[in-house]
Amino acid sequence: MSEQFADQEVADFIASFNALNPPPAAEVGAARLRAQTLGRVAANPPGREMDSVVDLTVPPLDVAAPLYRSTSGDEP
Repeated sequence: MSEQFADQEVADFIASFNALNPPPAAEVGAARLRAQTLGRVAANPPGREMDSVVDLTVPPLDVAAPLYRSTSGDEP
């Protein structure tokens, strides 16, 4: 079964990740997965400064969603 994504960039990312054929998470272990994630985060440049973060609830299922507003006023 083929999955379709609305965003081609996301589809390409998922395809490239799956092509790496990574080992199952249970085999890698939680501590190593956390360390790898922290390493990837540290390698990225910092994001924009936030002026405010407002916690919203989106109906009809009352899903929690944060609304971020940057100090620059630019749209993300």
